[in-house]
Amino acid sequence: MKKQGRRWISLLALGSQKRHIGIVRMQHRVLAAFIAFEGEADGNATATIWRLCGGIEDRLGRSVPAYMIPTAYITVDEIPMTATGKKDRRRLRAMGEAMTLQQLAAMNPSRVARRAPTTEKEKRLQRLWARVLGIDANSIGLDDSFLRIGGDSIGAMRLVAAAREEGLSLTVAEVFRQPTLEDLARNISHGDYTSFHSYTPLSMVSASFD
Repeated sequence: MKKQGRRWISLLALGSQKRHIGIVRMQHRVLAAFIAFEGEADGNATATIWRLCGGIEDRLGRSVPAYMIPTAYITVDEIPMTATGKKDRRRLRAMGEAMTLQQLAAMNPSRVARRAPTTEKEKRLQRLWARVLGIDANSIGLDDSFLRIGGDSIGAMRLVAAAREEGLSLTVAEVFRQPTLEDLARNISHGDYTSFHSYTPLSMVSASFD
């Protein structure tokens, strides 16, 4: 886990500007990257971070699981430190948890040009996601990943159950294999519950980065 975390941190270290990065996973399972520039950033800090991060997520998606890709990239003046000189993840977590899921999701360059669902199946799945995750349906776009806007293995089980109630056949494995709304809607089927099996929750993964 730490090795994979360092891999994506190295991808962020683009250009000559030195950055300090703290990564935490909040209670609602969203992974956030807090980034502080050393000295003056090249222009607006947020714009700089978004420019650097905009093309990184595709590369990350080919090397790490979806739950290890940050949902939010948050600029801060400095990364808080503990008395022992380590990154104060408790303070970072408190900063992130003071925001709503919608606010955190908005701090992601890939969501700037959000594509809205158009087909009935996409819209139904969008409403199901919103119900399970407890967020505004209109904040969910076709390119959003269930696993990056608050979903986890338990949430996937709840989504499968909710889909079944509406006559849609869906499995937990499919949620993990095709986590974006567009891909999941494209492959979801109607009325066949033979693939809906009892499921033992996956072990919750607690990300830890040093």
